[in-house]
Amino acid sequence: MVFHKHPLYSRFDKLCRLLNGGLSFAGNIVPIGMKETSLLYEYWCFLKIIGLLRERFDLKEQSVVQVNRLRTTVALSKGKSSAMRFVHKPTGKPLYVVYNRLFNRLPTIAQKPDNVIQFASEDKFYIFDAKYRIQFDGDYVKLYGGPGPTSDDVNTMHRYRDAIAIPHPMKPQEYKQGVVAGAVVLFPYPNEEAFRAHKFYKSINQVEIGGLPFLPGATTLVAEKIEALLSAEYPDPPTVSAPA
Repeated sequence: MVFHKHPLYSRFDKLCRLLNGGLSFAGNIVPIGMKETSLLYEYWCFLKIIGLLRERFDLKEQSVVQVNRLRTTVALSKGKSSAMRFVHKPTGKPLYVVYNRLFNRLPTIAQKPDNVIQFASEDKFYIFDAKYRIQFDGDYVKLYGGPGPTSDDVNTMHRYRDAIAIPHPMKPQEYKQGVVAGAVVLFPYPNEEAFRAHKFYKSINQVEIGGLPFLPGATTLVAEKIEALLSAEYPDPPTVSAPA
């Protein structure tokens, strides 16, 4: 009690109480301990895409960070969908970014890409799939023009576009195909300018399938691609000048 009467001790005690009750990681969502680098890379890719979208969109709803009274829980978990809902500032149109979305209402095999951008319509998606691996053997470099995503991962992007469909809203036994506008592999490679000459970079403009390097110091190409997608889907309304 004598210590508590001193203003510095009293303030320190108050700060400790606030910190103890303000932030905690509960349950098995974010366990303390080692994590696989590939999983951390998926997390970072999702959060960085969110950051790139915040420049043109307002975040309206999210299920990643959950607040319960004075406790905050981070709920970005492998195998569970986490969604962020944005609204385009000039037009008010919605946009969703979903981590680990499961497309399971398919006539064949369920598909679960890492990062899915869903545009204003209910039947148009773009996939950015994080793969923490890179191929750079001699035969690969000679064939594709430099280090890049593995050919198996690029084939997976083809599979996503062909396999993912959604149930037809008016015809219960039919599916709407072609809902995935494109699919890109995100992989850890720092030399973005050199990758512009890569076959899997050029293929994005040709067939909307390919790869893009994505690291904390290499975000330009992904930012350019997201900006191109947004400009096509969410064009800013024309400004009307006041009469003279």
